[in-house]
Amino acid sequence: MKKKHLLLKVLLVSSCALLLSACLGGLLVQATTQVMLAILKPMVGLDPNSNGLFQQPIIKNRMQSFLGDYYDPTMQLLRTADKVQEEGPLYYVVSRYTPIPQIAEKAGFVWNSDTNQMAVMLISGGSTTVIAERLVQQQANQQMAKVVPQWPAELQTYLDQDALKKKATDAATKAITQKASETIHQNAEAQLNEALKAHEASQAQEAVPPPSSP
Repeated sequence: MKKKHLLLKVLLVSSCALLLSACLGGLLVQATTQVMLAILKPMVGLDPNSNGLFQQPIIKNRMQSFLGDYYDPTMQLLRTADKVQEEGPLYYVVSRYTPIPQIAEKAGFVWNSDTNQMAVMLISGGSTTVIAERLVQQQANQQMAKVVPQWPAELQTYLDQDALKKKATDAATKAITQKASETIHQNAEAQLNEALKAHEASQAQEAVPPPSSP
């Protein structure tokens, strides 16, 4: 009986600890979101660099964490931005020109106040590279899914163009591959026909009797 009571106590303590952890995690996310809003909301329309946006520890530390080696080139680009913009739940900054054309032509930073997710888009040669904080959330079917970054229209355009470009490239590649396959098939068929004709001619020649001697 004592062992049974002890087991129940252990299970109760474990359940409470899990609930407390979940509650604290949720409260921490909410608190972080409120701090981010308090920083970004008043900066809309202002220069993010002269107002020290990217030097705020809560932003700088998170960006260094999820960007890794991309942090320095991203910041070189974002330092050319001249204003913080807002679109729905999104707060974002877009570079105006590139001091590092060999790496990227443009960079965009976005923070989603609905999901508390940061993401960066780098554009080079018309192709986009997306780096985002890894977040998961519970869906309506109770399954956990990775949070996909949302982008303002200004940056979404680059993703759409890149998708169309890749689709066109894939279609062209498929057409070229199909044409090459058809050409190879046609060449192989022509060679086979030539070989058959040569074989038939050889057999016909063998079937002709030799001329009789006088």
